[in-house]
Amino acid sequence: MKVLSEKFSQLRNRFVSTIGVFDGVHKGHQFILKKVIEKAQSKNISSLLITFWPDPHIILGKKFLGYLMSIESKIKVVSSLGIDYIFILDTNRNILNTSGDIFIRNIIERFSILELVVGEDFRFGEGAKWEIEELRHLANLFKFKLTVVKKLSIDREIVSSSRIREFILDGEFKRAKIMLGKDYFIETEVIKGSGLGRKIGYPTANCDWQGFVIPKRGVYSAYVLFDGKLYLGAVNIGFKPTVNNQRKISLEVHIIDFNENIVGKKIKIIFLEKIRREKKFSSLGKLAVSIRRDLEIIRKNKYGLPKI
Repeated sequence: MKVLSEKFSQLRNRFVSTIGVFDGVHKGHQFILKKVIEKAQSKNISSLLITFWPDPHIILGKKFLGYLMSIESKIKVVSSLGIDYIFILDTNRNILNTSGDIFIRNIIERFSILELVVGEDFRFGEGAKWEIEELRHLANLFKFKLTVVKKLSIDREIVSSSRIREFILDGEFKRAKIMLGKDYFIETEVIKGSGLGRKIGYPTANCDWQGFVIPKRGVYSAYVLFDGKLYLGAVNIGFKPTVNNQRKISLEVHIIDFNENIVGKKIKIIFLEKIRREKKFSSLGKLAVSIRRDLEIIRKNKYGLPKI
C-alpha cells in the first residue's frame, strides 16, 4: 500500500474510494473497506481510503475520549486489508470549515474517483451538515457512482467507534473486542516516575498514555508487549489517593516477573479485564497487601493469547 500526504503530485490512477476518520478500523470500517477493494478489483482499478489526522473533534475542541489507535497502526491495519492507497488529510480548521460541495470538488480534482463507497451515516462539509442526499446530488454533478452501505450491527447493536470508546471507558474489553475484531491496546512510552512502587516491592512502569482512550480509574489486568515478548501485568489508572491524591490521572503498570529498567522504551498495553475500582488505603502496607491480592487474581485467571 502507498501512503499519500498533502504534497503528492496528482495520480493518473482511477479509483474506488471511501472517506472517513476510520479510528480503530473496527468491523464496520472493515466491511466498507472490503466493499471498496471488491469493487476496485472488479473494475481492475485502484482502491483508496481518504482519512483524517488528527481527529476533527480535537481541532474543533469538542468532547473526545481519545484515539482507538495511532496513525501508524491505522496505516498498518488498512494495508493488511488490501487497500492500494491511503491519503491522509492534515486536519485543520480550513478543511473542516469548507462547504460540502467544495470539499468533494477538491477531492475529485485531486483523484479520478469512479465510485465512492460510504456508510449510511456519512456526514461531511462545514459542521458535518451535508448528508447522503446532498452527496447523491454531487455524485450526479461530478459524474461518479455513489454506493451507500448500511451500518453493521452485531448482536443488534450498531458497530461504531464512539460505542467502542464507551466500552473501553467502562472496562468492557470483551465487548470492545467483538466490535474491533481485536483486543484493545495502547502504544506508549515509559516515563520516569517517583519510584514508590519499587520501594513497596512492586515496581511500575509509568506510561505516557496521552491521546488514547483509557478506562475509568481502577486496576486492570493486561498483557504487556515489550521487545517481542509478552508479559502479564496489572495496570493502575487514577489519582494515587494513598500516596498524594494528585489531580492528574496517571497510568502505571506492574509487569509480572519482570525487572528491567525500561524508561524511555516503547511498550504495548493490551487490556484484558477490570479487577477493581481505585481505592484509598490508610497505609502503604495495606496498599502493598491489596496489590499482592490483585496480582494473585491476575495470575490465576486464564487469559488466551491476545489478538492485536
